[in-house]
Amino acid sequence: AVVALGGVTAHLSGGHGSWPLLLGVMLTALCAHISVNAFNEAADFANGLDAQTQRTPFSGGSGVLPAYPNLLPAVRALAWLSLIVVLLGGLALVVWRGWPLLVLGLSGVLVLLAYSGHLVRSPWGSLLAPGWAFGPVMVVGTHLAMGAPLNALACVASLLPFCSVNNLLLLNQLPDVVADRAVGRRNWPIVHGLRASLWAYAVLALSMPVVAALAVASGLWPPSVWVLLLAWWPLPWVAWRLRVLGDAPVPSHATLAANVWVALATPAALAWGLAIGH
Repeated sequence: AVVALGGVTAHLSGGHGSWPLLLGVMLTALCAHISVNAFNEAADFANGLDAQTQRTPFSGGSGVLPAYPNLLPAVRALAWLSLIVVLLGGLALVVWRGWPLLVLGLSGVLVLLAYSGHLVRSPWGSLLAPGWAFGPVMVVGTHLAMGAPLNALACVASLLPFCSVNNLLLLNQLPDVVADRAVGRRNWPIVHGLRASLWAYAVLALSMPVVAALAVASGLWPPSVWVLLLAWWPLPWVAWRLRVLGDAPVPSHATLAANVWVALATPAALAWGLAIGH
């Protein structure tokens, strides 16, 4: 979804990329996602987090390693091999498209390598790093890789997945606070508590329609981007469900699922809205 969004902004900005190139960008982005997940999977098993987590469908990791601990070397190998593909693909794109892509790519690789060991021990890092990787790095990175100039269309478009992905990870952390704290994590819910987490969620959620309204009013985006409402319809219900949470920060599975829908549908709907508007 985020690569599609970057592809659409590139096309609308005069990019001259091809379908094979977009497929290569997709492969690079997919390997980055595989790599960070595999590193996180290995780290959570090695530090004992998997053994303490009361798993939900929204918990981090797949749950495979506790059942098959002999696969730990294979998971680590997968993480490094995926990273090598990312580095090779990214280097080829940088040589072709120039240094702005290098800056974004290096920041993405730093997030990938630092997430499991360092960013999960930083409230701001754990809050903002996921959205940075899936928003500006992937959306603007795809835009540049497809031969389009850096512009406001791509940068502003990347803000929506920045907000929605940060909120995806933020809510998914709430059921695992006790286990995460036990292994030394210091994410936003652990350090600042439930109330501050819900305020952070509200700020990020409200930022999306504000950004969209300003972009449409300024003429940067066509009015057709309001198909975003199809992605955002669960937000009022999620907000109400979070408001009635008690002291125990455990949203229902339905609430977490609706939040996943918002994260996945937001970049897809924005790409669709931009495309049909032009």
